[in-house]
Amino acid sequence: MKLYVASAGTGKTHALVQELLALLRQGVPLRRMAAVTFTRKAAEELRRRIQGEVARLSSASWAEEAQREVYGAVFTTIHGFMAEAIRHTAPLLSLDPDFALLDELLAEALFLEEARSLLYLKGLDPALEGSLLALYRKRSLAGAFRALPGAEGLLELFQEVLSGYHRRTREALGPGDLEALALRLLEHPQAVRRVVERFPYLLVDEYQDVNPLQGRFFRVLEEAGVQVVAVGDPKQSIYLFRNARVEVFRQTLKEAAEVHRLAETRRHAKAVARFLNRFVERLFPEPERVPVVPLREEEGQE
Repeated sequence: MKLYVASAGTGKTHALVQELLALLRQGVPLRRMAAVTFTRKAAEELRRRIQGEVARLSSASWAEEAQREVYGAVFTTIHGFMAEAIRHTAPLLSLDPDFALLDELLAEALFLEEARSLLYLKGLDPALEGSLLALYRKRSLAGAFRALPGAEGLLELFQEVLSGYHRRTREALGPGDLEALALRLLEHPQAVRRVVERFPYLLVDEYQDVNPLQGRFFRVLEEAGVQVVAVGDPKQSIYLFRNARVEVFRQTLKEAAEVHRLAETRRHAKAVARFLNRFVERLFPEPERVPVVPLREEEGQE
């Protein structure tokens, strides 16, 4: 994996754009790439950046094809990319590829409705809904809970709630469903090969916020032949409540074949940069520290 370690304002998105343009110059069509980030808004912003660059470089031999493909190219979220991979391999996984997607808030709301209803019907403590929701959010790891003392009853209740939830949502899948199916995909070598053939080039933004399952998903694809470029800043990991683990980034930093550190910024004046560097030195180990190098000549320059 090629990994960019960046600080705020040092050009993370610019690095991704340049990596993608380099692939276009090498003759790789956009339809063979996937660009993945954490929100739909950020994914569309990345698409607009590429669209602008392709228009600016319209005289290049590859530009005409890229202009045709940019609207249909895969610029999406992590779960959006998982959905693309699952649809592409659905027959191998005994799935209908025409499944619908639920956003995270709606999926959790429907699950909680089912949980509350079942707890009421069984006369059980309503406080159990918190434990059930925690299992729902981490259900790809539910098997590991079976080894815990007293967990069997809670897991049986969880499976009953989950069955009711799936009856209500029918063929629609939420983010957790996609992650559970992604695990199935990884266990199917032919399915993995199909994903590699469809998306041999993968660019991932905000890599500091991936969770362990997502990190495994990207790692297995890379080991199978996908060229992965990732960008992240461990100091900006903010999705712990979604099971994001900055340790995934740290492990990748140790194992990456190629590491680039982005340090130069026009966002901060020198005094701000000095403060940030001193602050970061106290909190983060050396491999994760990227001292900010301000390019603004004056303290107050915008």
